Amino acid sequence: DSPAGKIPSQDVEVSGDLLQVTSRLYWMTGDEDYKAWAFRLADHFMLHSNLLDRDKIGLRDHGSEIIGGLSEACVIAFHDDPQRWQKYRPRIRALLDRILEVGTNPDGLFYNAINPKTGEILSKGLADTWGYVYNAYLTISLLDEEPRYREAAARALSNIHKYKDYDWENGSADGYADSIESALNLLNRIPDESGFNWVDHSIQFLISKQRSDGILEGWHGDGNSARTALMWALEKTQGVTGSPWRDDLRLGAVRGPDGSLQVFLASDWPWSGKLCFDRPRHRAPMYLPLDYPRINQFPEWFTVGATQKYEVRSGEGPAQIVEGTDLYKFPVTIKPDEPLRLTVNFHQDPASPKPRSMKYASRSRQKAVAWQKELRRRFYGLLKLDDLVKAKIPFDPKVLLSEERRGYIRQEIELNSSPDRRIKAIVTLPRSGTPPYPAVVCIHGHGGSRYVVYDKSNVYKGFAAALAESGYVTIATDVGQHEVHETGRTLMGERLWDVKRCIDYLESMPDVDKTAIGCAGLSLGGEMAMWLAAMDERVAACVSSGFLTIMDQMEHDHCLCWKFDGLRELADFADIYSLVAPRPLQCQNGLAEPPTMFVVPLARRAMKEIRLIYSDMGKPDNVSLAVHRGEHEVDLPGLLEFFEKHLKKR
Repeated sequence: DSPAGKIPSQDVEVSGDLLQVTSRLYWMTGDEDYKAWAFRLADHFMLHSNLLDRDKIGLRDHGSEIIGGLSEACVIAFHDDPQRWQKYRPRIRALLDRILEVGTNPDGLFYNAINPKTGEILSKGLADTWGYVYNAYLTISLLDEEPRYREAAARALSNIHKYKDYDWENGSADGYADSIESALNLLNRIPDESGFNWVDHSIQFLISKQRSDGILEGWHGDGNSARTALMWALEKTQGVTGSPWRDDLRLGAVRGPDGSLQVFLASDWPWSGKLCFDRPRHRAPMYLPLDYPRINQFPEWFTVGATQKYEVRSGEGPAQIVEGTDLYKFPVTIKPDEPLRLTVNFHQDPASPKPRSMKYASRSRQKAVAWQKELRRRFYGLLKLDDLVKAKIPFDPKVLLSEERRGYIRQEIELNSSPDRRIKAIVTLPRSGTPPYPAVVCIHGHGGSRYVVYDKSNVYKGFAAALAESGYVTIATDVGQHEVHETGRTLMGERLWDVKRCIDYLESMPDVDKTAIGCAGLSLGGEMAMWLAAMDERVAACVSSGFLTIMDQMEHDHCLCWKFDGLRELADFADIYSLVAPRPLQCQNGLAEPPTMFVVPLARRAMKEIRLIYSDMGKPDNVSLAVHRGEHEVDLPGLLEFFEKHLKKR
């Protein structure tokens, strides 16, 4: 028990490790529980107690973990809880300032342990994990723009060359591994030639310790040495690896003055394989808000963005323009007497339009409405719907089947979508209650049909049937096609038009409350619910389940049916959702979504942008991200509660 709540331990090593783990897991998963646990620990050590009141602060491993852990909790507070950050800020700065004051030697390296109250040095040996502590300094300097903290780390790096062959941990490989790791992570942020030279010299000690069977010292610390050796190798290749690897391969890379990457690959025997360039791993799958320095990370040296283009030149040959994803597994073949020399550089076509020219930025309510009107106008043009929007198309409806279900009547109907095309739909009508009734357009996803939203045994949870049983009129049509039916149309335009016609049909029904029409869907259905609510202001409330993300995520490992010419030049999904404002909008994302799907961290990032326009329009409470513990599925209780509030009780 603690004033902050129950915590697993008062021990600073255990608590520091848990702070690091829970902080990173929060960013990776979006699970609020991890954030709450990180804050509980940070509150205990920064708000309800003070490390500076202790008789000892350890500045090496098995004690210093608390310092890095608290800095990671500060990152969460800075981005998610500004009020808490204002409480943490003076405490973390006081801690870092006192350690700098009494805990470093003249070269900026940390002693093993100090008494923060008296300033006494309790252990005059130098901490092999000096960089672990400086990670915290660099992290806080990123949040607080405090140059002293970066300068302190730079000072240590500029002096580390004085400690060649220093006896870290009585000759243990583990001590050398920690010290080399310390330097590499800092050198990634603060390049220093003498620091790199010290690393190259010191790594030889680790290499010399390895026996013929691969073992170094025969304990779990060998894993630490192996990790550090890999970190060093990846610095030498700037994150590029070869696959399949072979002992005779020689791979290296350096950055050019212009930011390009110069890659060298040679072998003693013919080799065909792939060069695998690194990715910005802090963005995905970690979803960190920034690449802050952290213990045991593998630094990012040269990273390739999936949606960017690159120039690749072999020797003096012509440049080849490739997609970023091509560089993740770039095929090459080499001969023993013909080393490969590649130059890789970012490619920017000056003629290509800039993406997201209509990105929403905070403005007055009046200007926000004008922005919405202009973006809708442009979308209708891109979707090839201008003529249909102006047309008056009779429904000519035909009831194909009618049957009674529990609490409602279910009909199969057919109606005109356009002058040249008819669509089929399911319509349900309540058997009790007093009209006019609220109504919801229910939209399925890929691989489904109008029937699946009424099926309670699948990921849709039968949400359409649940609404029908609760007294709503519902309508569902098919939107899963991948062919364009009419010449001159677009796939997304036809899909959108079909669900707009569902709104038209609901409005024509005398028993429907025209002011209480909503829409909901999952996956592709969540996407179409977004488009329908964004483009049709008759939609009074929208639930978009299993879709909120960013467009970069959808460029790979997804069906590209979401994309059409001109879309990315105008907007991202957050801008489309922003067209719903100020009407009620609930986005649902599951914590168990697969990593390539609609993960909560990206949903939170997009929702942060959507909230801007809702605040500008004075309705910040009308938009929400409902995070549930399920997978790619509808959160049925959340959906029903949302429509109960915004359609039935409005």
